Amino acid sequence: MYQGPWVKHALNDKETIENVREGFGGYIFHHSASAFERHFNKIVEELDYDLRLIDLAEEHYRFFDCGAFAVQAPKMVSYSLDSKIKENLINIRVPINLNLNREDPELSDILDIIHASYNKIQITDFSDSVIWLK
Repeated sequence: MYQGPWVKHALNDKETIENVREGFGGYIFHHSASAFERHFNKIVEELDYDLRLIDLAEEHYRFFDCGAFAVQAPKMVSYSLDSKIKENLINIRVPINLNLNREDPELSDILDIIHASYNKIQITDFSDSVIWLK
């Protein structure tokens, strides 16, 4: 259950509370971000959309900051492999332009950001791209 932001380095003492009120402490919204990710993904799954919100820091902790998220959706692409043309769905990710660990946006704002990222996936042209396979 989301219970509000954490106070960075909180010790639950009087001095920490006063420092936060004075603007010297930082809020961390990871509870809100994690809860939103779970709820959003569950809703789009139940609505049968091919869309996910991915926590990039969870997958690659040393590379991405906590609160870094991306929108992921499959897209049909044609590619050449061993001189043969093939078509397949690949998952495309577009980072959202907001760190959800540091900011706690209104629901309409985050949905607008997700929508803009999803639109980038839909209009992306891979005709001149090189794809590296693992």
